[in-house]
Amino acid sequence: MKVVTGMKLHLLSKRAITVILLTGATAMAGSSGKAILKSVKTMEQVLGVKMIEPGDLGKRSQPAPPSPDDGYVGNAIEVSPDGTAVVWSDGTLLSRWLKMMPYRDKEIPLFTVENLTEGKQPVWVTGLHPAYNLGLSAEGKVVVAMAQPLPLLPSRGNKLIAVDRRSGVVIHDLTPFATHVELTGYDISVSGPGNLVAIGANEKIQVLEIPGGRSVFADAGWYPRISPDGKRLAFVDGKDKLWIYSFADGSKIQLLKGNPVKGVGGWSPDGRFLLAGAWTALFALDKRQIIIDTTTGEYAVIGKLGEGDYGVPYLWISVELVKQTRAQ
Repeated sequence: MKVVTGMKLHLLSKRAITVILLTGATAMAGSSGKAILKSVKTMEQVLGVKMIEPGDLGKRSQPAPPSPDDGYVGNAIEVSPDGTAVVWSDGTLLSRWLKMMPYRDKEIPLFTVENLTEGKQPVWVTGLHPAYNLGLSAEGKVVVAMAQPLPLLPSRGNKLIAVDRRSGVVIHDLTPFATHVELTGYDISVSGPGNLVAIGANEKIQVLEIPGGRSVFADAGWYPRISPDGKRLAFVDGKDKLWIYSFADGSKIQLLKGNPVKGVGGWSPDGRFLLAGAWTALFALDKRQIIIDTTTGEYAVIGKLGEGDYGVPYLWISVELVKQTRAQ
């Protein structure tokens, strides 16, 4: 694959980052919940991050039409485990697909990364349509992208590639190693060091090493989330149970026993807290957005979730990165 990099930049849509101060909510899990919220607030202050629900960040539905003033952000946009980088893809609508036939080199990049030190950096990969699902490591140094080859023919399937930006741009094709999951594009989670990627699709999960592609974990489940240090994996199984798997010793522990968990959001950048959507009362009418202290298994309730909302999009992002993207 031919790789082209450059500084042809798209503006980040104002809709992409919406900060909400959930940690100001009252805990609904007694004194332990209040203690968790206090610890979360301290962590946020020390690391300079805030919890967000970034609008279209976790959605896979069609976004609004592009704005000529704002540029265009498609429906593939993610935040790094440390909160200091974002990656997004343009041109995910059918109209953009048709516009690119035949493909015109450099017109639309595979993805664009923005972090605090390097600003925006688009990456083009000849022969691939702009990515429709993405994951990234700390500072966006390693990006895993799922994309369709050009021309767009259903029989050709999807490609899963890792792009290492730490010393130039190096492409690793992970497609042959995704043997447990279908590359249909639901969830991609990359460890902070950029050495692991978790893929989730159709109630199946697989974790691959980067760049070698060796499979280090495979199971049934949803919403795989690798911890920022790359040592643990959080996911929900088919029976609404929340599990934490250790890559170090292969152990697996269940958190929130007795509470059905419907979805997993982001880890805190320090790897202590985990966001999730769960039923916290036997006869509750609504699911709750919760923060779990993974060191104790206790949780704090910070809000209600509506029908079909599993708390998946919630995560932490650098306050400075939010300011940077808003200033453009």
